[in-house]
Parts: sequence; structure tokens; C-alpha cells
Amino acid sequence: MVGPFYKNIRLLILTVVMLLAWGFSAFQALPRQEDPELVARTAVVQTAFPGANAERVEALVTSVIEEELSEIEEIDVLESSSRVGFSTVSIELAETVKEAQPVWSKVRDELDDAAIRIPEGVTTPELDEASTKAYTVIASLTWNLPDEPNYAILQRYAKELGILLRGVSGTEEVEFYGSPAEEILVEIAAPELAGIGLSPQQLAQQIRLSDSKVTAGQLRSADRDIAIEVENELETLEQIRQIPIQSGQGQFARLSDIAMVSRGVREPLNHQAIVSGKL
Repeated sequence: MVGPFYKNIRLLILTVVMLLAWGFSAFQALPRQEDPELVARTAVVQTAFPGANAERVEALVTSVIEEELSEIEEIDVLESSSRVGFSTVSIELAETVKEAQPVWSKVRDELDDAAIRIPEGVTTPELDEASTKAYTVIASLTWNLPDEPNYAILQRYAKELGILLRGVSGTEEVEFYGSPAEEILVEIAAPELAGIGLSPQQLAQQIRLSDSKVTAGQLRSADRDIAIEVENELETLEQIRQIPIQSGQGQFARLSDIAMVSRGVREPLNHQAIVSGKL
């Protein structure tokens, strides 16, 4: 069959040209999307069983969920792990699944059936679908000045850029990576702290108790216990500076009178992004 191509070089060249033209034409005709939709074929089912050991979690929760989910034909892989007080079941759909949402609806129905069979005190199984989104643009901000990087300034510019990007038509989500965590720093000299009769731990305890996230008390009655919390929340540096501090002698002073309060980046950094091989 290949003999004519060896004998007639013009026929060979013509055939190659036709194949290239056909391939290029087929490529141009393929449908393309700027942001292609990806099918999320994986998910995780999480269930809490407070106080139960791993064996009870496996027998009473994990095995029940796996039994219910095994009835769904579109599921290709089921993997599970059971540990003290917690059950995790990983789901992977078959490659033939083109529309995942109808399958996840079946999964939720089966989880509702499993919730009836599991013991009391177990939380409702929660389905967490994996997110499979494509990023259109990945931008980076770097510090190019000769002095040490000011991560607080970089973070502020990044947030401003995020606001602008969210205003662009078609933008669904903006995420940040490598953002440094902020902290409120209270600095006080050791002699000053000793002068008011407090230890660092005692001063930190008074500051912590001034935060509204700490329960102020509890109201108990015959049928219920109600936690009482302070309504005001420490949101600004000025509010923190105005925290009243009681000295060891029983006198009160504002925190700003005995210490310097500032906002900064937590060190050492717990998250850093690498751009062009540099942090």
C-alpha cells in the first residue's frame, strides 16, 4: 500500500499537505471557551460523633454511609477514614459523568437516608464538593525597593487591587495567597510592668478579658444554660488603647498610659508566596 508513495514523491507531498490542511481546519472548528467549565467529580462527606472511639465511628457511622452511597452507580471510588469522634468519606465519580450536580443530588438523598440510621448525638453528614474553577488571571505584587519588604503595605495594595478586580465584569471570585497575618502588639518595658505590680501573663489576661469574644458569664435556670457575652467588640487600635488595666495595688490606668500599642505583621511569617524564585 505504501509502494506508490515511494515511487511518486509528488503524491507523498500532496498527501502530507492535505493531512496538514485537514488537521488545521478541524482544529479551527473545535469549540473553545475563554473560561472552560470543569466537572467537579470529587467530594468529601464529614460527620462528627463526639466522644466515640474510632471503632464505634467506623461501625455506627462510616459503614452506614458507605453502604448507602454504594447504591449509586455513578460513584467510581469510595474511600473512608474513621478516627476518634470523626468520620470522613471521600467520593470520586466515574470519568463518564458529564453532569455532576444530578449525581450529587442522589448523594444527598442517600445521606438523608443514612442520617436516619446513625445514632443520636451524631451530626448530620455534610457533603463538601470540590471546587474546580479555572483562574483567568494570576497577578503578583512584589517589593522592589532596597529596604526590607513592608508586607503590610503590600497587603493593603493587594486588597485595593482585589476591589478593582471584583468590579470587572465576569469576575466571579478573587483569592489571595501569601497574605501575612496581622497582629496587635502591646509593648511595655519590664521596669514599667514591675512598677504596677503585674506580670506579663496577668496583663495579657486583663486584655483578653476585655474582648467581647470571651464569655462574660452564664445564666442558669431549671431547663437551660445561657451564655452571656459583652456586646462591645475591640475593633480599632484606639479601643484597645482605652482598655482599663488594674494594677497590683488596685488602681486603674489606660493601657496606652503604660504600654505602646501598635498594629503590625505577625512574625515569623506563616504564609509566603514565591514569585520568579523569590519570596
